[in-house]
Amino acid sequence: MVHLALTATIVRELCGDPHVEQAAWLHGLIEDHSEFHERLESEFPHLVESLAIDSRREDETYHEFIDRILASENRIAITVKPADMSSNLSNNPPQYLRNRYERNIGRLCMAVKL
Repeated sequence: MVHLALTATIVRELCGDPHVEQAAWLHGLIEDHSEFHERLESEFPHLVESLAIDSRREDETYHEFIDRILASENRIAITVKPADMSSNLSNNPPQYLRNRYERNIGRLCMAVKL
């Protein structure tokens, strides 16, 4: 819950868009709890596509995942992901994850002009 709150706070400070902030609160549900997909479709239909884009597929590398987010040109997904990675950095992750997040935060922020 702390991770979601921090991600939402970062998004709020970056853009102040309530839809993007909603997506920040919900961003892990499709990836981590697929059983919520139908409920998300009924309660947050305007966010489902963005949430799906921000969910890494089992068959893709992290680089492919970030490339797919960028190629989507989905402003919500591209805004939430660097906030998610920034929140993950606050947990002092292993160096390989730190490198991965730091490298890709900039790519995503430049794409959405944050």
